[in-house]
Amino acid sequence: MDLNGAIFDGINDLAGHVAILDRVMEWAAQYAVFAIFAIVVASWFIRAGTGADRRMAVYTAAAAAVAGLAVTLAIQHVYFHPRPFVARTDYVLLVNHSADTSFPSEHTTVAFGMAAGIGMYRQRLGAVLVALAAATAFSRVFVGIHYPGDVAAGAAIGAVAAAAVWSVRGAFGWLDRNIVIRLVPAPLL
Repeated sequence: MDLNGAIFDGINDLAGHVAILDRVMEWAAQYAVFAIFAIVVASWFIRAGTGADRRMAVYTAAAAAVAGLAVTLAIQHVYFHPRPFVARTDYVLLVNHSADTSFPSEHTTVAFGMAAGIGMYRQRLGAVLVALAAATAFSRVFVGIHYPGDVAAGAAIGAVAAAAVWSVRGAFGWLDRNIVIRLVPAPLL
């Protein structure tokens, strides 16, 4: 057995034994990425730090999520890797999912893209979101719909997308100064 399969076994074998843990992992696998998104949106209004940094963090998180997802979808278009519940018989499946390609994990890519994007400007909030993104990744393996390599690749793609977006932050600064500040009412900034 390969390392990816062995690690999958170690994590997925935890499923199906403790009902409350299963429910938490099911929720994280399906909805934690949406919780991260909601926190990113709410962070626009949380007044810690300068207004420009708050807005830049949100721009970076959104752009990293979109860029990372685009890369992930491009990979999935040219490479098919079956999900564990398709390729194996020894698994616990807690969440129903289509039998589409498993590599890389879209949820994990988006979660890490947003978390790393926020973290570039707001480290404490970024740390919280990285923890939620890690929970997303772990839970996707726990519930039986991804291999560890799928979520590791998704995490790397999301983080690299955030770094790439951060490297062109000047464009977001121009957008913020010349468009957002002029069009958005001051109480919303």
